[in-house]
Amino acid sequence: MKLETYKLLRRNLSGIYIFDTLPQDNGRKQPTCIEDCTEPKRIQWLFSLEKSALTRTAQHLTETFDNIWKYLFPQEKEQLKRIFGKGPLLKNRRCKIVTEKADQVEIINRYCKIIKHIANIYHIAAKDSEAALAERELDHDQSINK
Repeated sequence: MKLETYKLLRRNLSGIYIFDTLPQDNGRKQPTCIEDCTEPKRIQWLFSLEKSALTRTAQHLTETFDNIWKYLFPQEKEQLKRIFGKGPLLKNRRCKIVTEKADQVEIINRYCKIIKHIANIYHIAAKDSEAALAERELDHDQSINK
């Protein structure tokens, strides 16, 4: 499997599903977690939400990020802090304070990008997601070729 294809696979980490079409879907919309969606679809969907729903979405993504963070090694956490800045990377409080919907959408979009990047770098995926199945298939193929 090509690396570019692997990066587009659904990882299903947040559990916030919307329908989107990824390149491998042959034009058919599939339930896709918000962080796995294409950016235009994610932004369109976020703008359709009320402000309170945006705040809940930010809170849920913060919890998703915290769950991912628990599984990283200390050296991986340090590396990410150098990339994204010191302190907690995601603060849902900021999303509550923001008054403009566009700013809330921008913050949530950034949360999604960070989660997706970390998941791609460290091969993190939900148990039966496309990415997890591809990982197992790749591991199996490599063990056969040894």
